[in-house]
Amino acid sequence: MRSRLYGRHVAPAVAIGVLILQIGCGRPTPSSTNSTSQPAPPAVASSPSDTIVTLTPRCAAELRQHIQQGASKQLVFIAVSKLPNVSLCRYELEFRDPTLANVILSSSQGIALAIDRDDAPFLKGTILDYLPDPGGFKFTNPREDYSLLSEYRAEQAEEARLRAIQAVQVKQINPIRATADLLTSRRQAAFEELQVWWKFHQTDAHSSGNSKVGRVDNYIPKRGTSITVVFTGDPEQQNGGVYLINPDGRQTRIFQGQNYLNGDDQFIDTNGDGLPEIVTSNDIGGHDENNPNKIVTDATSLCILPISAEQVPLLRIVFDVRRFKSNLTWRWKLLDRSMGTRDVVIEQQAVGNWTERARFVWSAEKSRYEGPHGSKSDGFIANSGNIETEQIKQFMKTPRTE
Repeated sequence: MRSRLYGRHVAPAVAIGVLILQIGCGRPTPSSTNSTSQPAPPAVASSPSDTIVTLTPRCAAELRQHIQQGASKQLVFIAVSKLPNVSLCRYELEFRDPTLANVILSSSQGIALAIDRDDAPFLKGTILDYLPDPGGFKFTNPREDYSLLSEYRAEQAEEARLRAIQAVQVKQINPIRATADLLTSRRQAAFEELQVWWKFHQTDAHSSGNSKVGRVDNYIPKRGTSITVVFTGDPEQQNGGVYLINPDGRQTRIFQGQNYLNGDDQFIDTNGDGLPEIVTSNDIGGHDENNPNKIVTDATSLCILPISAEQVPLLRIVFDVRRFKSNLTWRWKLLDRSMGTRDVVIEQQAVGNWTERARFVWSAEKSRYEGPHGSKSDGFIANSGNIETEQIKQFMKTPRTE
């Protein structure tokens, strides 16, 4: 019988992956096969030098229960693999036949473990625990060094090979010409040239790899130089990835990396100056005070961003603080107004009806949005400009009750 489970996690300092072991009462799972004549697992001497992965008593008890229920002729197999092109890895926990190749036999808490030989250096010092709620296994790897994984080394070698090729190519790229070509039939080739150029000359530039260019627009503000806007979505729509490119080929980084339009996001003129703004909303998480890795609340952040080098929001609103993964009970919308401006309205739902909670109106005289600043008791905070991180943190401390 064989049973497999995967877990993934984001690494820094302490890496954690929670797994749900898919095995029970000796019945084969969809990925398992029956086996009645396999030899018993080899006895493994337990000593500190043998220990690669340490089981907690709670984890050992849970594994022992599964062994008694149907995996008595199996070894607990542990391995790990790095997911491609991201700083994430996937832990594997399985019951496998004892006739395994390329493993190191180890033990902990009297339970025989088979550790993938290639992954043993990476896993050394890992602690495996069991969490009754939600019911899963947790890997804690305090040293997680990706350079110890063969997949990582192969990935790095391939990146080095491509970079060597691009180092030759970039000498032939004229970023000014490539930017101008974005408005021609060469737009795709020009965009690919700029992505190579950014890699060597603008390390903070956003890049999404082999993106296909959709629509391209060019705008000339009343002050400053023109800006070319590249969308990687529908060729007829202003959606998908968004790139703001200056005439010299350099990219303007969009506020807090909000460079993707989807759902209700819009690319539309809100202040009547003839230039569109990026209107985008996303969920932000509030963390447990005693556990910075645990998200306990959500809120919606709405930003209206200019397409200019100065990426300061014309308006930012944070609203609808709620328990993590709870349903939304607030929404935002734009309402047309005279002189080509648009009001920003946030509404709250109550008993099936939507009630306006705040309205923000563009003031041409003051060149900014005006409206209430809000508070925790109001259910929102707002500012014509950015909102300080500490203010958002305090606002999100207490979610609404469900």
